[in-house]
Amino acid sequence: MRITLVTIICLFFLIGCSTNNGVDIPTNQLLDKYYLDQLITNGVTQNLSSCRKQSFIIFNANGTFSRRDWFDFSPSNCVLDGIDDGQFVYNPQDSTLNLIFTDTEIWHNVQIIGNRIKFTWDENLDGVDEHYVEFLKR
Repeated sequence: MRITLVTIICLFFLIGCSTNNGVDIPTNQLLDKYYLDQLITNGVTQNLSSCRKQSFIIFNANGTFSRRDWFDFSPSNCVLDGIDDGQFVYNPQDSTLNLIFTDTEIWHNVQIIGNRIKFTWDENLDGVDEHYVEFLKR
């Protein structure tokens, strides 16, 4: 009886303290290619040209990622301007995704909703997430 009571109390404790409210993202759900679809910097929505929307990130099953950023420096000059490759670590307990390359970016509030991945990040490390980004699976 005592063991059963202890087991029941432990189960209630574990269930009550669980952070999984149906919103945790399984790592395998990240595995895909996503294209830039929305960018908000310091509260200002950026106008994304068709060139910028070629930017993408791919998450691979071996824990690596590849990110390519395209910019249009003039109306007829769409250029691949950013190439990042590295490893990623997803933490479902606090919905963060660490991108590990030369320096580490930590994406906060990572959500996958349907075919979109949404996140914010703090670029200048002042504790405020200046950037809000959405990538879209096509």
